[in-house]
Amino acid sequence: MFILSEIEDLVRVKPGDLWKPRAEAVTDVLHKKYANKVVHDLGLCIQVFDILSIGDAIIHACQDGSYQSKVLIDLKKVVFRVIVFRPFMDEIIIGSIATQSQEGIRVTIGFFSDILIPAHKMRPGTIFYPKESVWCWQIPNEGSDTTELFLDKGLDIQFRVKELKFADVGPMERDRQLRAAQGRSTEEELEVPLHIIFDVNEGRYF
Repeated sequence: MFILSEIEDLVRVKPGDLWKPRAEAVTDVLHKKYANKVVHDLGLCIQVFDILSIGDAIIHACQDGSYQSKVLIDLKKVVFRVIVFRPFMDEIIIGSIATQSQEGIRVTIGFFSDILIPAHKMRPGTIFYPKESVWCWQIPNEGSDTTELFLDKGLDIQFRVKELKFADVGPMERDRQLRAAQGRSTEEELEVPLHIIFDVNEGRYF
């Protein structure tokens, strides 16, 4: 579910942070830029794990930043690693139901909620009740009777990873600000940079 990934980047430390040890100042900048952010084709960055090396400072007299370091330039600059959430294909994960619609069930695992179990990936016998906006698993009993298990919000569910979808989108906060300026609802669903598709056919409801 989690991997360590090595990333290169341009790090800029402002004069106000010069009092900090150099490694701490650089780490703080990287945390602000990467923590809880999706890197395209990589995954959701959780936090900076460590800094392997920091290159020599480049001073720009006309800028308010004290130095800039380019990671992995001729192997003398900053090299750092981040903890990344990137589920493996066919990995089994446990989460809880967040919302439901005819499209399927959206699941949260706490720190990540862009998880979709499509209707066609659910267990056989799972049907949707539009009036209640809830999915129900009809479990066959002996004879023709069935037991109904309603998949209520908050119910724990076990599922298998089937697909990771990355989208090249702009900054979502900027999109929300633009919608607000245009008088549109900021609660409208925006395209997310990482979407995970799951299958519950081989999983279970708790």
